[in-house]
Amino acid sequence: MAIFNPQTNMTKYSKQLYPKYLLPCLGKSKYIFFIVGVLSVGLIATGCGAFPKESGKDQPQKRGAVRGKGSVISVDTAIARLDFLRSPSEYTGTTTPFRTVSLRTQVQGQLLALTVDVGDEVKQGQFLGEIDDTLLNTEFDQAQAELAALKSEVARAKNKVSNARADVERVKLELLQSQADA
Repeated sequence: MAIFNPQTNMTKYSKQLYPKYLLPCLGKSKYIFFIVGVLSVGLIATGCGAFPKESGKDQPQKRGAVRGKGSVISVDTAIARLDFLRSPSEYTGTTTPFRTVSLRTQVQGQLLALTVDVGDEVKQGQFLGEIDDTLLNTEFDQAQAELAALKSEVARAKNKVSNARADVERVKLELLQSQADA
């Protein structure tokens, strides 16, 4: 039966397992873990040399294997390596996509560059290719020229309207002048 001393928080037997003069800075539980760690490292270190070494030099040689002088027995050798026991299986089949998306451009033109391949994953907004835009630029330039021509026609029409209004005002003033003179 162990006698517990409340002042030292130890029993009579634990004082024998935990001599304070060895490692006074460690507590009881840390001291026990320290001892267990030292013992396990020692066991591991001694166990590493217990296994026999495997090499070609350690294998015994048979001296009686030579048949007379000059005759040698042939021996098949192989290099040991890691490899699969079976070759990988190959299967032939057809896969179907989860979802098929049809790509169409809003404009027509010749495709100059394609940055993705069939089966590649793409993200929304990703650049997929480049279309030749020379036809589009030509059409745009023509539309701008037509717009400029129409704007000049509108300006000429506005000028004619303002000239016609001025003529109307001039005729009205001549009429009033002729009525006042008569």
